[in-house]
Amino acid sequence: MENFRVKSDLDNAIKHAFASIESEVISSLKDQKLRGGSTALCNVLYNQKIYSANLGDSQSIVIRGRDFISLSNLHDFSNELERLSVEQKGGVLLKNRLEGELAISRSIGDINFKAFMSSEPDIFVYEITEADDYLILATDGFWNGLNSGQCVEKIEEFKRSENYAPELKALGNFLIEEAKANIKIKKDNMTLIIVDLKEFAPKNKKKGTTFTGFF
Repeated sequence: MENFRVKSDLDNAIKHAFASIESEVISSLKDQKLRGGSTALCNVLYNQKIYSANLGDSQSIVIRGRDFISLSNLHDFSNELERLSVEQKGGVLLKNRLEGELAISRSIGDINFKAFMSSEPDIFVYEITEADDYLILATDGFWNGLNSGQCVEKIEEFKRSENYAPELKALGNFLIEEAKANIKIKKDNMTLIIVDLKEFAPKNKKKGTTFTGFF
């Protein structure tokens, strides 16, 4: 928000915010002689549009009826462009991991690998329509259990079930349990956010410039 007030350009404001956080994290890691890093996924709702900024392997999608729209690129080594970018910088991949350790190609922090990795997010801009149902943001642990298509199917299944409840928390709990059930060996942490896009549909909004919030 600080950058946006100065620049009045949301794309650049988001990129500058990510760069500022990266700088602070790197400085803190060096001062404390620590290692580590993080992925980041930030969705900003502004003027009936979703600005989805992704860095790493968390992902966001829009659910529209029985279809979905992806709002993020996967920054791991299944993505050929990401693989080439890391290798061109001199990074070595062992068992599909950078230096045999990291499974992602972009992150905040990770100073030991920073020479090979990007900390700049991809930004997708999506205009909300009256046909859109939900915005879903989740970490890789969730998507390891349910892919986007399966997520759509499970939402339809939930709506038909006798335990159906309209609250988003009930839907979120259902999806988390379904994702967990599909992972038989190693379960990663799962973080899930669901936003009801019907509240932000054009017919429910007045004309003019509106900032709705961060997710």
